[in-house]
Amino acid sequence: MTDSDALTPGLPAAQLAARLTARLRAVDERVRRAWERLSPAMRNRPRSDGGWSAEQILEHITIANEAYLRTLRTPIDTVSRTAPREAPWRPSLAGRLLARSLTGSFKLPAPGPARPGPSARPEVLHALLATHAAVRDALAATQHADWSSVRITSPLSRLVTMNIGDFFVVLTVHAERHAGQLERLVDEILLDPDVPR
Repeated sequence: MTDSDALTPGLPAAQLAARLTARLRAVDERVRRAWERLSPAMRNRPRSDGGWSAEQILEHITIANEAYLRTLRTPIDTVSRTAPREAPWRPSLAGRLLARSLTGSFKLPAPGPARPGPSARPEVLHALLATHAAVRDALAATQHADWSSVRITSPLSRLVTMNIGDFFVVLTVHAERHAGQLERLVDEILLDPDVPR
């Protein structure tokens, strides 16, 4: 499955929910594998160019996920109680642009509220996986709802308004982007002979 698969407009929510659920499970496996390759000391080691450590990458994804999940709670409760409607999902302009920017290879600045501190919370891997489990639960709860019908302001920027489907897609491609960042960092650390083992 390619990145563009999740961005295809016109898919029924149930079909898109199944795709995004599978992709989030794949992210979890990638993150676990990369994390387990590092010792505890290596996990807090920043990139050679001063970029985030492995712990900070996971903390950033977790912070963003938690913010999106808090914002989605009321809309999800609302649409999950409505009568099933197999309406095709249509991304908003803002949602489409944000999702596509996250699938690109160029560097993007993290929004201030989602920037990690110098150290991550304890058990940050478990915290991240818990947020992905919550996203999968939300996907299951709303898979027969009209994802395009409710518009929500992003918790990370008041200038961005998206629909429920956009939120789910952005959460997924954002996690995939940083899973790749984590894998590259792990390779860099393990190839550096000066890093204490």
